[in-house]
Amino acid sequence: EAEKIYTDIINTTVKPSSAYYLNRAECYVNTDRFSKAAADLHAVESDEKANPYFYVLRGRLRLDQFDKFAARVDFEKAKELGYDAELADKWIERAR
Repeated sequence: EAEKIYTDIINTTVKPSSAYYLNRAECYVNTDRFSKAAADLHAVESDEKANPYFYVLRGRLRLDQFDKFAARVDFEKAKELGYDAELADKWIERAR
C-alpha cells in the first residue's frame, strides 16, 4: 500500500522529493523487488550522497543480491556519515 502512495506522489509531482524515492525503494527492498529498488536508488544517488540512510538502503539491496563486499562498503559509508554506529555495525557484520 505504501509503495502505491509513493508512486502516486512521484507520478503527480513536478519535482518529487528524493525522500519519496528512498521511501519507495525501502518498500521494494522489503518486498524483494530488487530491480525496482535499484532504479529508485539510482534516480536519487547524486542528491543523496550525504544521506547515510541512502547507503543503508543500498547496502541492504546489495546484501539481498549477495554482493557482500559492496554492501559492507555502503554500511561503512553510512556509519562514516553519522548513521547509528551500533546498527551500522550489525549490518556490517551481516555483510561479512
